[in-house]
Amino acid sequence: MRARGKMSRYEKMNKARLKLYDEREKAVQRARDNPKAVKANTLALSISLENKKCITCGSTKSLVRHHEDYDKPLQIDIVCRSCHANIHHKKRMLSGDNPLNNKLSVK
Repeated sequence: MRARGKMSRYEKMNKARLKLYDEREKAVQRARDNPKAVKANTLALSISLENKKCITCGSTKSLVRHHEDYDKPLQIDIVCRSCHANIHHKKRMLSGDNPLNNKLSVK
């Protein structure tokens, strides 16, 4: 895309399509960068979510499969989307990969 404010007519008319294309390209790049994750996630799809509960809160809605370690592709936790987001948020905070750390560093 062009510089800010300089969208072509095509870009304006196909904004959603171009966004999907960019997201797809990012997903393909992530898959190339981490083949273990792709293999683990493919294997995880064979595990049914029917009659399962979130291991954290007990919810039966919006369940997802979570890998703690991609080197153990069949070791999967079943969690709801909310708890899954919390798991990743806590990991980012603990690893120092928090975008706010750069802005709020104490000197």
